[in-house]
Amino acid sequence: MLRPFRHLVIAAAITAVLVVLARVLIPYYTGKAIDDIRAGENERVAGHAMKLLGAALLMSSLNAVRRLIAGSISLGLEQLLRMKLYDHLSGMSFTYFDRHKTGQLLSRITVDVTQVRFFLGYGFTYFFMHLATLIAVPVICLTISVPLTLVLLLMMPIIFSISRRYSMRSHPVLKEVQQREADVTQAAEENIVGSRVVRAFGQEDAQVDHFRSLTGKVVDAERRATLLKMRYQPLYPFVISAALSVVVLLAGRLVAADSLSVGEFFAFYGYMLLVTGPVRIIGNLLGRAQRATASGERIWEVLDDTEQLPQPDSPIALPDRDAHTPRGTISFRNVCFSYGDGRTVLDDVSLDIPAGATVALLGPTGCGKTTLASLVPRFYDPNSGSVVMDNVDIRDLDIHELRREVGVVDQEPFLFSDTIRANLAFGSPDASDEELWEALSAAQADGFVSRLADGLDTVIGERGLTLSGGQRQRLAIARALVINPRVLILDDATASVDSRVEARITDALSRAAGGRTTILIAHRPSTIALADHIVVMDAGRIVDQGSHDELMERSAMYQAVHEQRAARREFLLNESTHSVPEGDPA
Repeated sequence: MLRPFRHLVIAAAITAVLVVLARVLIPYYTGKAIDDIRAGENERVAGHAMKLLGAALLMSSLNAVRRLIAGSISLGLEQLLRMKLYDHLSGMSFTYFDRHKTGQLLSRITVDVTQVRFFLGYGFTYFFMHLATLIAVPVICLTISVPLTLVLLLMMPIIFSISRRYSMRSHPVLKEVQQREADVTQAAEENIVGSRVVRAFGQEDAQVDHFRSLTGKVVDAERRATLLKMRYQPLYPFVISAALSVVVLLAGRLVAADSLSVGEFFAFYGYMLLVTGPVRIIGNLLGRAQRATASGERIWEVLDDTEQLPQPDSPIALPDRDAHTPRGTISFRNVCFSYGDGRTVLDDVSLDIPAGATVALLGPTGCGKTTLASLVPRFYDPNSGSVVMDNVDIRDLDIHELRREVGVVDQEPFLFSDTIRANLAFGSPDASDEELWEALSAAQADGFVSRLADGLDTVIGERGLTLSGGQRQRLAIARALVINPRVLILDDATASVDSRVEARITDALSRAAGGRTTILIAHRPSTIALADHIVVMDAGRIVDQGSHDELMERSAMYQAVHEQRAARREFLLNESTHSVPEGDPA
């Protein structure tokens, strides 16, 4: 991941080494100044003071450059990781999102990426700087005193041993911390998005207790991490202080024996302080590295997951649409499909839909209607069998071209927190205002949009919640029509509108469906009436198909569904009639 920033990494490493070289000059000139003071060489002391000032200025300037380079690496890496995750997730199959929680994925894109970028951005340059210190200082110390350097060298493996043991024990604990934090993110995301449901059922206190439980688990995991840190971190200063005590004791004897000058002792002491800092900081860096490693593992769990829809190496183009040849034939050939839990949803389904036909899929909940329709835009791929559009297996098509030819309107439409214009033109950014208004008219949405103060430039709230359910549904239908697809899939698209608006949308869709293949996942009799052909499904299989009259004659299931819907419609009409006071203009 650092390869795109290799020039910056090299520059940061070189700058870090130069910082160390400037830093080691300070104890050297300090020792020289002390010896010259004792010798009464005041002129040379002034020269050493100027050199000390120059070394300090050089070290500060190089540190500023190092921090600037490290910041560039860190921010660049953060952007690269997030874009890589986002790009990877955008290509994952719907099955992947069925199995993974939104909050967990958001945590990996935000919290985990931040942990990794801080360590690889700043921690990496710190590592180079302190590694250079640990190499340079002992070499310099050998030129001052071999016995004292041996004490220094004895201390370093003890520190590293403590750091290694702390690193090994802290890794699983810190990984659990990351997971618990992701659980908190997931719970917060669900409660914010589902706040209306929480309040509608009066579950605020229960959700607060649940959230408290999750945050308590974070605290418990963090407490275990803190206890580990408390156990190992105090060992660093103790070992360092013990080594310094030995150095002071031994240096006193060497100075008394004239084997070491006072200035050399102060220089060595300064070098030892220089090296104890990096030894201690590297121990802390190992802790940060473990947290970053835990985050990195969670990131790569996503990036290493290959549950993506396979793309053809040489995609085949769909035949062009023209006025003489109808396009949009759909053929399901012996299609079988099951989700990850092994539950069979579609069992050997074969169905031919002619170009320009309107087909209604009807059946009880869970019979596979929505899944069958979802195979057309390749939201899922069948486990066996194939789906063919205009005599081309859709797996041989470029997936973006395929989805530009398939307009989908879900039962619960999703709208972005943006202008109506941006939502309508989402699939066709170059669409003109005339095309947008034409689609709004077809979806019976032009009336309420034209009455808005800003018209197409009206900003709707998050997920379109500032609009009514019927308005959101009509905008979703218009958005699907803007791309002028050859196949239109309507998943009970009139479910959220009243009977008056439903009649208008039904009439508009019957006209909009002309010239394009339309698949209706139908429940309402008025929607079923749009269909040229009705397919009755049950338990993942097609049990019957034909026209309304044909099915009323021979299909007991269709008769039961039709009678049930008719009875419900009559009941609602009667309730509506009785609830309106006499003389009320409504």
